Amino acid sequence: MIVLFFVRRRWAVRVLTETGLPIRGPTATLLIDLIVWGAKQSEATARAAGQRLPKAESVLLMAMGLPRNPTVAARMMRSLPMTQEQTSQALDATRTAARVIARAYGFDNLVALDDAR
Repeated sequence: MIVLFFVRRRWAVRVLTETGLPIRGPTATLLIDLIVWGAKQSEATARAAGQRLPKAESVLLMAMGLPRNPTVAARMMRSLPMTQEQTSQALDATRTAARVIARAYGFDNLVALDDAR
């Protein structure tokens, strides 16, 4: 039997595993929470517009978009003892990892969308 619980979290963990950050560390934990929260918000917005956004795609899009969101960086620096540079590096690594995972799983359209931003 295949269990489909916590799909967003599993995709977020895949992305953060690719970054090389300790997956149980505070930085990865916070990033996973932010990605999952953002993915849920994106899915709700899509539903309100009458569209459907699959969970994997919403997670990957959110992970790719984290470096562009100043609120995320501020929250990370407020929640963790990180400098602006460390925060920027973690967010850039997350974006790069999301792009690698997207390519590996055949979501080339998401990478193209990220390139267009």
